[in-house]
Amino acid sequence: MKAGVKPDPAHRAIALISPPWPLYTRPSIQIGALKAFVRSRFPEVRVAAHHAYLNVAAAVGYPLYQAVSERTWLAETVYGALLYPEKLPDMARLFRREAAGSRLLRGRDFGELAARVRDATEQWLAAQDWAPFRLVGVTSALCQLTAGLYVIRRLRELRPGLTVVVGGAAFNR
Repeated sequence: MKAGVKPDPAHRAIALISPPWPLYTRPSIQIGALKAFVRSRFPEVRVAAHHAYLNVAAAVGYPLYQAVSERTWLAETVYGALLYPEKLPDMARLFRREAAGSRLLRGRDFGELAARVRDATEQWLAAQDWAPFRLVGVTSALCQLTAGLYVIRRLRELRPGLTVVVGGAAFNR
């Protein structure tokens, strides 16, 4: 960059996203810590923290969200079905098997749950102004892999060319 030329403000905005299914009662410590680090090193960079799971929890109901978020396979089946709609029957079978021990989840209509989660995620994505962001970071820890992949896919469809990075405990190998 040439001396004395200020960078376009659009190049100085980062979005950090924590997708479903972490516990809805706690903000993502990872997102908060990364936001604070970036702000301390690069105070001119705007960092927006998004806890996308809060919209899903509100949409499906907090007790149901909690029950799904407590079991990795339950959580991964929902966004797995959204990523691969042709696999919905397989995901529904796995969901029913994993949900058999839960009074709240047993007998739940998986297709209806997946549709509510999709709608809540799409509403959240549409409500954000992604134009200022050149970089989006998505975290992935327990129960967040397929949700994160879904969010990334949709962001890339909404904003082709958007740079997306992924990190978190699911990638510490």
